[in-house]
Amino acid sequence: MPEGPTFRSGDKQKRSSGRVKLNAQGYYRLKGQEWTPCTILDIAGGGLALEGKFSFYPGDVLEVKFLLEGRPLIVEVQVTNVRGRKAGCTFISLSQPDRDFIQDYMHRNFFGDKKTI
Repeated sequence: MPEGPTFRSGDKQKRSSGRVKLNAQGYYRLKGQEWTPCTILDIAGGGLALEGKFSFYPGDVLEVKFLLEGRPLIVEVQVTNVRGRKAGCTFISLSQPDRDFIQDYMHRNFFGDKKTI
């Protein structure tokens, strides 16, 4: 059974802001290709990490779709680092409403009234 989301603070990682561990089902594809299942490992205001069936390469540009609290998200990301079949990605295109939703999700689940990440 998947764990619930957890928070990794910025002082425990290389990122300047926290990220939320998800373990959520998603799909990714290279532009023009078929959707392939993946697992969204974590998400932050600037990107996400995923694990797929095949290897990724730094510089790959992917479309990724998944649900976050029942809300469908489709984002464009660029792979920035790779470890086996896991990829750390930076958002390339993320609408302001989706960006706000991700930030609000992080605040609601882990910060309560605190509004700093």
